[in-house]
Amino acid sequence: EMTDLSGSLEKAKAKRGVPQLPVRELRPQLCELLADSCCAVVSGGTGSGKSTQIPQYIIDDFQPARGADLADGAGADITGAWTSPPRVVVTQPRRIAAISLAERVAWERGEALGKSVGYSVRGDSRPPSAM
Repeated sequence: EMTDLSGSLEKAKAKRGVPQLPVRELRPQLCELLADSCCAVVSGGTGSGKSTQIPQYIIDDFQPARGADLADGAGADITGAWTSPPRVVVTQPRRIAAISLAERVAWERGEALGKSVGYSVRGDSRPPSAM
């Protein structure tokens, strides 16, 4: 289930012209799956939104497990329940793809590259400051 925050983020993205990709239909199921597990494998066709949308859904829909201590920064506990905001890593096979993907996601989020979205490739790095 989408939160009010993720709903308002979706409206802002639509206003900027961010396309709605096929993976959007999986958002509720992904949110439900990740409430119980800290790992998921998603496969889909080129242009479906796997690399650009799903990482944003994970961050935007994050809700800590009940009773979780967010100060410890542990990520997930031994049961797989999220205990702190997730850090999402997306791999790409080529340097230009990695940089372009980071730039695209930052644009979709309406923020500068390096705020909450960054990249690291051999010899070049723009880590996010929000980590």
